[in-house]
Amino acid sequence: MDFGEILKQWEKGRQKKRSDHIMDNCLDDYLPTQKDTHTKETGSTGNSTADLRKKLLAMKPQRTIDLHGLTGDEAVSRLERFIGECRRDNIKKVLIIHGKGNHSKTAPVLGKKIRQYLEQCPHTGASGVASKNMGGYGALWVLLR
Repeated sequence: MDFGEILKQWEKGRQKKRSDHIMDNCLDDYLPTQKDTHTKETGSTGNSTADLRKKLLAMKPQRTIDLHGLTGDEAVSRLERFIGECRRDNIKKVLIIHGKGNHSKTAPVLGKKIRQYLEQCPHTGASGVASKNMGGYGALWVLLR
């Protein structure tokens, strides 16, 4: 068996296992529809991972929560309720404003606490720093599962 055949068998195995991965299932919800698959600028089919990533990054958050002025525990409690409500309403992307910590008496608290919560939460997927016009380093966008 040559390397090409081995690679084909490996790729077939990966495709079967793909549906078992939670994040891949989440990303599948954002695949473009058939009418969206052709872009005039590039002639791209819209099926590549790069195209999917661009679409997710371009999607505007559907809901926002502002946690300024709360303690770490208060912020996590409100965030838990917020995520539960968003999941119930089938929201896919949210914006969490936690602030930059410029007015903290000690080191910034909320950003770190929120990130820790999101890493452990089974209902959240990919996340990232918001664009500058949405809060920059003082906010995070998050995809919900």
